[in-house]
Amino acid sequence: MEETLESKILKELSDIREKAGKACLRELHRSNSPLIMTLSGSKGVILIFRQMIACVGQQAISGHRVPNGFEDRALPHFDRHSKIPAAKGFVSNSFYSGLTPTEFVFHTMGGREGLVDTAVKTAETGYMQRRLMKNLEDLGLHYDKTVRNYSGGIVQFEYGGDSMDPTYMEGKDCPVDYKRVLDHVRAKVPDKNGDALSGSEVVSAASLLLAKDDFKCLSEEFKNELTAFLTTVARKISMLRKKYPPSIKAAQQLERITLTQMTLKTFHFAGVASMNITQGVPRIKEIINASSKISTPIITAYLTEDENEDFARRVKGRIEKTTLGEVTEYFEEVILSDSCFLLVKLDIGRIKLLMLEVDVNSIKYSLETAKLKKHFKEVRVHSSSILTIVPVANAKQSMSHSLNILKEAVPKVIIKGMPSVSRAIIHIDEQAGESGSNEEERKVTKKKKFKLFVEGDNLREVMATPGIFNTKTTSNNTMEVFKTLGIEAARSTIMTEIKLVMENHGMSIDRRHSMLVADLMTSYGEVNGITRQGLAKMKESVLNLASFESTADHLFDAAYYGQTDVISGVSEAIIMGIPAPIGTEYLNYFIKMTKKNLKNRQFWAEIHKNNPKYKKKPRVVPAFTIQALQENTIVAKPPKFGLYKPNPPKPSKFRKFYEREELDFHHYLPMFFDGLTETEHPYKFLVEQGISDMLEHGGPKILPVVPQLIIPIKNALNTKVPEIICTTMRALQRLVRSADCVGESLVPYFRQILPIPNLLKDRNVNLGEGIDYSQQRGENPADLIQETLEVLERYGGEDAFINIKYMVPTYESCMMN
Repeated sequence: MEETLESKILKELSDIREKAGKACLRELHRSNSPLIMTLSGSKGVILIFRQMIACVGQQAISGHRVPNGFEDRALPHFDRHSKIPAAKGFVSNSFYSGLTPTEFVFHTMGGREGLVDTAVKTAETGYMQRRLMKNLEDLGLHYDKTVRNYSGGIVQFEYGGDSMDPTYMEGKDCPVDYKRVLDHVRAKVPDKNGDALSGSEVVSAASLLLAKDDFKCLSEEFKNELTAFLTTVARKISMLRKKYPPSIKAAQQLERITLTQMTLKTFHFAGVASMNITQGVPRIKEIINASSKISTPIITAYLTEDENEDFARRVKGRIEKTTLGEVTEYFEEVILSDSCFLLVKLDIGRIKLLMLEVDVNSIKYSLETAKLKKHFKEVRVHSSSILTIVPVANAKQSMSHSLNILKEAVPKVIIKGMPSVSRAIIHIDEQAGESGSNEEERKVTKKKKFKLFVEGDNLREVMATPGIFNTKTTSNNTMEVFKTLGIEAARSTIMTEIKLVMENHGMSIDRRHSMLVADLMTSYGEVNGITRQGLAKMKESVLNLASFESTADHLFDAAYYGQTDVISGVSEAIIMGIPAPIGTEYLNYFIKMTKKNLKNRQFWAEIHKNNPKYKKKPRVVPAFTIQALQENTIVAKPPKFGLYKPNPPKPSKFRKFYEREELDFHHYLPMFFDGLTETEHPYKFLVEQGISDMLEHGGPKILPVVPQLIIPIKNALNTKVPEIICTTMRALQRLVRSADCVGESLVPYFRQILPIPNLLKDRNVNLGEGIDYSQQRGENPADLIQETLEVLERYGGEDAFINIKYMVPTYESCMMN
């Protein structure tokens, strides 16, 4: 009752601002600049204009008047428990006259709510837009006029039901704005001398025009829309007594209008006075998330006798939950010497006022079937308004204790209505009507139509309640409608609720947009929300899911279960760097074939199917390119690394600097070692003989030259030519044996000269039963490397083995065994 009173006060105070604003607007001159700016749609709205010149009006916070913030009052300037308009946020002054201090505080309260909402809702709307874009990005209009997803699944057989582009619409949800055309006809073809048409004559003239042969091409649906519009115009003519001049030219002008088949839908929303229904961004979020539990579930129930208020109250009593405590005057504990019981006195007047279909016997039945049956022995009926309940006495609890339990539990027993429905409200719709036999005697009257707003989710039971027009009953809970009426009803509910939220905030959205969202959510036979879970149900592409949220989880699951991705969506194509299937990528070329050519082509294709001569040779293309995804292509194999490929030796300094003069070891010994890469005669012979002679007769001159020999040895080994490797290994053995301490001086250079020997140490040729005589001739690189390593260990000192083992892990010591 408190909520109903507050909502009615809020409605009346809002009407005061509307009426005061209209009165002030009538007094303004038509040349008033702010008025012209507002009415033309350039800037501002009528509400702001009324607040400037009339009154700011009631300040609402979360759909209610300003709540009490101090001790039972909104501000300390007012009395406690005061409900006068000024104490609860009504601003009677305008912006022009100025606000009082208390009015200014109330006005800032309402402004703060809007500011906080703007800041908080930004993140929610941004995330909501991202989810919508991710779910709708793969939908496209194909050449057969169907809307399909990335896998070819049909979402709509015809876009919007009529294949029309909303960007080219003139009117709201229709290609032609009927009102604009009518105004244009009035201004273009005036006929001041003609007789005015009455409302009925307008309708009959339109019917005669539409019956002509020129209008046979139009669909019945469009004719009904046009007739409905002209009927509305005719009703206004009858109500306002305006006369429009008839004209043949006006009829011709109407005939020239380019008419297209469209569905003109009008939707009237009547606000619920005592229910605070969730609107705005939170409501849109509930709709596209397909939430099963919404904040304010409302069932709109139409009545079979919608003009009878008493009938509406009886039906309300059948639906709304009513407890025993609500229809009882008092509960009294009666304790006698031999017994005790709980006396229940029913409020018969209240039961009749609420028109509840209950009596003392039905209340007795409700008590006996309730869960507290174990706490009482029996229920006795003494009169039409008096019941007694006898408690149960046992060893666990006394009679007085059982009586206290009954006194607390009995008032909560439901005696009528549905347990899931906490509240039902009778809503009155006032509709204009006409009375009288002829046009002169007709009077405009208002008919009251009653319907119920039920707060709850039990749509099935509400529809089955006697007195409810079940084919018109609706609910704003999409999942409840889906469970009760099926997928088509859920689709319609989604479209209706989105449109309702937009219209309540003064915005309009083309029905084709909401229809596309609804069709996408219901295209798989169930209602899937525009969420992470809904996206996973509607799309199978791994890359598409990974590009949205939980990237690592989707990729891991796809790798674990071996999933495949055909790369047919927009996100997947962008990730892979290939053209996305949008725009011109939808187009495929086809050759028109006759039956004869088609049969011949199929015949020869079958003949040549297995003939290699007629098979087109595939192209070899690089890997990881767009060409690799094309037909009749083979990805090129990766090039060989060439680990064992011989490198041709570079020209040595031996040929250039070989001169017969006094022997300088610092000059000639490195030069001869640089000639180890020679493979041609006589240079190879001269190099081997020169190194042998110099090492045999060099003595102490060899040790200082060792550092200069490392690079020539390394260059010779890097060629990987078996002949050069063998020559180098023999020269290295002679070098170690040529003088004292030469082997120890080579130990620090093992890291430079031993990598190639480590690579070729075990590289022997498998000849099977054949015989390799290169071992006898000393031409096997693997054997020479093994011998050289043993020589280096023997002459390299105590650190030789550990350094050799570090570079050649497979080498086994020849001295420690």
